[in-house]
Amino acid sequence: MAIILRVCFLVLFAILALKSVESATITKREIQTQSQNEAQANAVTPKPIKLCDPTFNCGWAVYEGFTRQIKYFMKNSCECPEKEHCVRVDDDPMISAYLYKCRIKRTTVPPQQNVTVAAE
Repeated sequence: MAIILRVCFLVLFAILALKSVESATITKREIQTQSQNEAQANAVTPKPIKLCDPTFNCGWAVYEGFTRQIKYFMKNSCECPEKEHCVRVDDDPMISAYLYKCRIKRTTVPPQQNVTVAAE
């Protein structure tokens, strides 16, 4: 009885092994030339730009806690919308960083010149 079970098991194993070999297929791949590889490498698809939400920080200037000297600037993964840029708006001493948000660009107005009116 044990011999019959072993033979059945071996036959079943052989059938399954042959089925898996038959189901394996060989696919032929096209070999690309160096110029095709370079063309694919140079064809960069632009990633969609993720705009910063007005409530999110566009960056953080991390500073030394005591001196408040900026160590480095960490930019967020989003971009400010057109006509806005990332400006410092607040200080968070809990994380030792200045907070930056997207704000509308302001044009600087030159200071008014002192005009003296001659007394008549």
